[in-house]
Amino acid sequence: MRMLRLPALLCCGVALAGCNMGSGGRGTVASTVPPVVSVATGTTVSIAGMYSASYTATINGTAVTTQDYIYIAPNGLVNVFLSQDDGTVTPGRNCYLLATGQQIDAPLQNLVLVSGSAPTGASDIQVTLSNGDTFGIILPNATTASQALSWFVTPAQGTTVYAQGGNQVQTVDGYRYVFGGTNLTTPTLTELQAATCT
Repeated sequence: MRMLRLPALLCCGVALAGCNMGSGGRGTVASTVPPVVSVATGTTVSIAGMYSASYTATINGTAVTTQDYIYIAPNGLVNVFLSQDDGTVTPGRNCYLLATGQQIDAPLQNLVLVSGSAPTGASDIQVTLSNGDTFGIILPNATTASQALSWFVTPAQGTTVYAQGGNQVQTVDGYRYVFGGTNLTTPTLTELQAATCT
């Protein structure tokens, strides 16, 4: 299999904070994604990392679970990897592309999450999407530190849609989103980069 180089923005995504991503509202990163200290356990929870963006779809009458992922870099840059294997994950055949256009979670591609406040007042990391909607991940507190992270999308016009991990697909303003909410140990970013489709 011939390997395809990932765009410079992804390479920047694994760099330290301070990466300049150019114009288009995707701006310069000023800080890192804040770690959160769990009051319940006293441990530090890092929001940066790999998350499942998998969901179940019906293809030709058969339920298939995708093997998609969202990577949040330490500087908040988001990359969405979509499996091209329809969930069968056959070694040597499965490969990944970066989400674009109307694909699931594509509006998050190459955007930077920054500290903010959710509509409920809870602390979060969020980003304003190109259509004016806001995507956010609610940061855990003492009572939620061991749970999958909650997330939301607030349309520019309309009511906020919330989800609690669990790989629930939500559709807002014609775009579909899914965020598993649990920081994964595998696959790693390096493994996904090595499995980029040609």
